Amino acid sequence: MSTLIKGLITGMILLGSCFGAPVNITGIPCVGGANGCEGNGFFTGTLNYTDTDATHAQLVLSLTNSLTSAAGGLITNVVFNNPSNDITGVTYATTLATFDTLMGGPTFNNTIPAAPLGNFDIGAGTSGVFNGGGNPNGGIARGSTATLTFTLTGTGLDTLTTQSFVNTLDTSNTGFLYVRFRGFDNGGSDKVLASVVPVPEPRLISLMLVLCAGVCFIARRKFVGSV
Repeated sequence: MSTLIKGLITGMILLGSCFGAPVNITGIPCVGGANGCEGNGFFTGTLNYTDTDATHAQLVLSLTNSLTSAAGGLITNVVFNNPSNDITGVTYATTLATFDTLMGGPTFNNTIPAAPLGNFDIGAGTSGVFNGGGNPNGGIARGSTATLTFTLTGTGLDTLTTQSFVNTLDTSNTGFLYVRFRGFDNGGSDKVLASVVPVPEPRLISLMLVLCAGVCFIARRKFVGSV
């Protein structure tokens, strides 16, 4: 294999580490009431981080209430963490009018209690309290999706990726993202941790395809030249 082909292959590998890919989110099934779950709630979604420069970035969370039963249940809050405490300012917008409260300010550093887990840094919901009970005033209904957009300022934001948020846990070192359900018909509620499955980023796929085509073209020329 020529040095050029080896270089192209190495470049493909390095490119894969240069771009932060979005991740799919899913709720962790309840097992024996661990981490505050009651087996009522379930959600899916997508988490995607993009930076503009070292001091400006955006985190977009698409959150779907994926309950399959008709037993009520609204998503009322979601909380996550601040990687390396690099984020110092947050503004927030949402597609759901009742999910309009930003949580965690002004420091966005261990300011959101989420028992039985520890404290989280940033969040949003129908109110500023994650642990609250009672009937909710709105929220993400069964089968519905809301897009939550967090516009971020801070330092070193160009060094973060979506995976940085996945790797940053609450103060109990248990979870990176925690979702609150309230308003079930039986009077119950739920708290559900997230797990993630990475998905390829479109621009990375395009670059990989271009590089693969280059490798194939060079290999073909070498083969034809040797005949």
